[in-house]
Amino acid sequence: MERRKDVSRTSMFNGMGASLTYDNTPARRRPDAPLAPAGRKAPGSPMHKWIRLAFELLPLQVFAIASRLAGDDPGRELLPYGLGALSAALCMAVLLWRRVLLDRLLLGVNISIMLGGLGLYTRTPGLAHMLADLRAAGVFVIILLTAGVTYLARPSALLDMPSGNVEPWDRYMLYATFAAFLLAFVTRSQPLISGMLLAALFIVRGSLQQAAHNARQ
Repeated sequence: MERRKDVSRTSMFNGMGASLTYDNTPARRRPDAPLAPAGRKAPGSPMHKWIRLAFELLPLQVFAIASRLAGDDPGRELLPYGLGALSAALCMAVLLWRRVLLDRLLLGVNISIMLGGLGLYTRTPGLAHMLADLRAAGVFVIILLTAGVTYLARPSALLDMPSGNVEPWDRYMLYATFAAFLLAFVTRSQPLISGMLLAALFIVRGSLQQAAHNARQ
């Protein structure tokens, strides 16, 4: 039974890694915003966003690759969670040190990997088994909790924006995250569908982000 739960957790994250997309729509520059000096990139440039995206996607990719290498060997079942949790902690530490706004959707995914690894390595697998019972919906539970805390503490971060008034678009994003959780729970036996739901959240967030920018104009 425990082995079957580990397989379901592994396929859940692999399905998400296989179908994840990301909206990288650049924000419009305000007329009064200063231009970046020659030979130096502005903080919000696409290259900067892609470097940040690579860092935040690294734990999920490490988890997927380690799961494939571990295969069905029972002696290596902790390897994906160990490497994934370690890479998630390191990447988050680097981004926080650089004072980069963390992507709240990928933050939820990375926290899920870290919690699963912590539960298994400390021999208290209650949380890991609960996430396995929920399957892909378990990741969306953490994403929804992360979105809820973000909405209360820093609403603009829910739309991946550093600051500003984003009402009511941030509330719509919270609703979309809750709807994605419900759909993930209904289809929790299909990890690929959960990966598509996560990709859909990125698309929805990009649309709401653009609407918030237009409202500011």
